[in-house]
Amino acid sequence: CSDCVEAEPVIEDAIKQFGEDSVLILVDVGNKDTWKDIKNPFRLDKDTHLSVIPSLIRWKKPQRLEGDQLLKLELLQMFFTEED
Repeated sequence: CSDCVEAEPVIEDAIKQFGEDSVLILVDVGNKDTWKDIKNPFRLDKDTHLSVIPSLIRWKKPQRLEGDQLLKLELLQMFFTEED
């Protein structure tokens, strides 16, 4: 999606600067029709519970960034440097 394409280089830059020990896993949620389905498994899964794409989630933790938040370097810096 265009939002994902816009966020990707910002996220990549943030990882290079702040996320030295981070592991990023890119997951395809399906084409537009698949994503829009309210029964999309990523929307219903208790660990992902996605409602916005793109989203950046700290796995099994409450921290997440969604949508336009992924374009803000200061938020990405906090996300990648925050202690567990």
